[in-house]
Amino acid sequence: MTILANILNKKETILAEGANSATAARLKRKALDAILKGSTEWVEYMKEFATTPQELERLVPTDGSHTNQGMNDARAYLVAKAPCGTETVTTFEIGITEILDGQP
Repeated sequence: MTILANILNKKETILAEGANSATAARLKRKALDAILKGSTEWVEYMKEFATTPQELERLVPTDGSHTNQGMNDARAYLVAKAPCGTETVTTFEIGITEILDGQP
């Protein structure tokens, strides 16, 4: 899988669950905690979108991609979109696209 595929899988789950999506509510809480509390919560949120240790390293980032501004922006969008609710999930991957699956 890829990070983008993982994001799209979450999106499909949320859309299937509908307006009262438990997945969307969980992501909202984790994203707000990541924004407000810091690094431990950031890692917990990013675990939602990683299926391998390498993907998590890219999302945290501890893989050397921390200097890639495009990837940093994509990570910020990934966190910033979750608190917006189920409606925003229809565009969850926009601004993120495949950039996180690229090279650092």
